[in-house]
Amino acid sequence: MTHEHDFTLVYLRNSEADVEVELTVNHGQAEPYSHGSGYGHLAVAVDNIDDEYVRFKSLGFEPTDVKEFHRDGSLMAKFFFVQDPNGYKIEVLQNHGRYR
Repeated sequence: MTHEHDFTLVYLRNSEADVEVELTVNHGQAEPYSHGSGYGHLAVAVDNIDDEYVRFKSLGFEPTDVKEFHRDGSLMAKFFFVQDPNGYKIEVLQNHGRYR
């Protein structure tokens, strides 16, 4: 479990399959989550985030800028987001550390 400012991340991994679910607990959430606010996004890990970013742009998907998330001075995650036609966010992560 990782505590970071105003949210806590909880990771659930099945040892028999290479699948992980990340749950986000938003501190100070006053209202119950609804379907619209309770769902976060789908994430996939790729071997080369920079190549995928260029590929997504070339396909007209309009990805957000590549961002890096650091903790204690070390890179924890490098990622960008893209939206599907229904507006759902998809996170594309660099295969790094715990993200694989």
